[in-house]
Amino acid sequence: MADEKAKKDKEVIEVTNNIEENPANNEEIIPIKKASPIKVFFANFIDGLIMYAISLVGVSALDFIMRATIGYYIKNKSSMTTMIFLIVAIIYPTIMEVSKKGCTVGQKQYDFKLFKIK
Repeated sequence: MADEKAKKDKEVIEVTNNIEENPANNEEIIPIKKASPIKVFFANFIDGLIMYAISLVGVSALDFIMRATIGYYIKNKSSMTTMIFLIVAIIYPTIMEVSKKGCTVGQKQYDFKLFKIK
């Protein structure tokens, strides 16, 4: 058992710059490249814009519903937008990364992948 593990570890270590077939489970081994800071910044910027847009729509919808049903309105929309943005900032990446695509819109734009290391 330990011999098989050592052999498998050696195969993984030998794969450095090229794509090879892993004979153990027929999966491709692709070397990981470090992302450039500029691409990471723009991916996060895109996700931030999307979260801000969701927050604005949420505040507008909440204000409309409150005005139509109980007659109240949101007086300080910037504070309410900030509170909803904080909630969306927690929920948005979680939902997007658990979805079928496994990444947020910004990550998909710059081909970033989230994966679990075994």
